[in-house]
Amino acid sequence: MLEQQSILALLQTFEVTARHLSFTLAAHEMNLTQGAVSHRIRRLEMHIGFRLFIRMTRKLALTEEGKRLLATLSHSLRAINDEIEDIRDQDLRGTLHIGIAPTLAHLWLMPRLPRFQTQWPGLNLQFRVRAGVMDFNEERVDLAIYYGATRYPDLYQQRLMAESLLPVCSPRYRQQYRPLSGGDPAALVWIHACESTDVQDQFAEWRLWCQHSGQALPFDGRYYAVNTTRWPSRWRSMDSAW
Repeated sequence: MLEQQSILALLQTFEVTARHLSFTLAAHEMNLTQGAVSHRIRRLEMHIGFRLFIRMTRKLALTEEGKRLLATLSHSLRAINDEIEDIRDQDLRGTLHIGIAPTLAHLWLMPRLPRFQTQWPGLNLQFRVRAGVMDFNEERVDLAIYYGATRYPDLYQQRLMAESLLPVCSPRYRQQYRPLSGGDPAALVWIHACESTDVQDQFAEWRLWCQHSGQALPFDGRYYAVNTTRWPSRWRSMDSAW
């Protein structure tokens, strides 16, 4: 009989081999020889009493029994890893410095703080709330949450969400100008909230919307560009801009 520790080692070897469907790649990941990996798989098959792989000339394929075992094993390993990470997270201590744009902090981050505090009670949070991307080399900030599509090759980036773009205005303003249904778009006042975006092009999002909607709108007339979304909402409610 194999000891439990030996069985766990053989199961790990099976999971890696099944993931790559290659003894060679599994040996490389586990820092073993190809022969050692193949030997472990044979020992496991002898212990459990059924074949896990169909061995072909230059590749491997899982048997039906191997597929079932891999599904269960992968789920179990993920659960174990998740539990380990949860235990580690409980011991996090110190202060986390977060950079974030004002509107994103108000509308997106603040409602999620109670759950964050419950999950990581030992962490203090210090926010640096302002529009514009922060310089990690010059400012004390551990992570930043911003809007945009810019890539920073020296930083790790994780996409959090996507968005939908659509033009909005008050009903009265639309009745007055109707720019998207035969009216004169040059008479409009355009609003753009440029918080944490590239302010060199105040109408980057308007141009993107026009490109996908087939509209040709002028951007050489009057406009309001601000670094918060609250003012545009207020202007629209006052029937003064689009």
